Amino acid sequence: MTAKEQYKMFHWGKDPRRKTRRKVKLPKSGESVFQLGLLTSVTYRTKKGRDKEQIDYVHDFGRPYPRLAATKSGQLLIIGGKFKIKPEGITG
Repeated sequence: MTAKEQYKMFHWGKDPRRKTRRKVKLPKSGESVFQLGLLTSVTYRTKKGRDKEQIDYVHDFGRPYPRLAATKSGQLLIIGGKFKIKPEGITG
């Protein structure tokens, strides 16, 4: 599945209006990571489906909670937990 197809599926049919402006660099294999703590919830802002404007979507995680970690360069990572990313949103 292409990135465009995944975007459309996870935004309830909404087409991306433009290409990503900057590339996201993934952590290098073996890069050290340190834990910041347990992640109990996350809020993200986007437009999905028939949304007229950007909306804050909030998800409270259940146990076992994922861990929020960071790389030396400051990139945040979500590690572990028992959740899934589905077209209807974050579940679990």
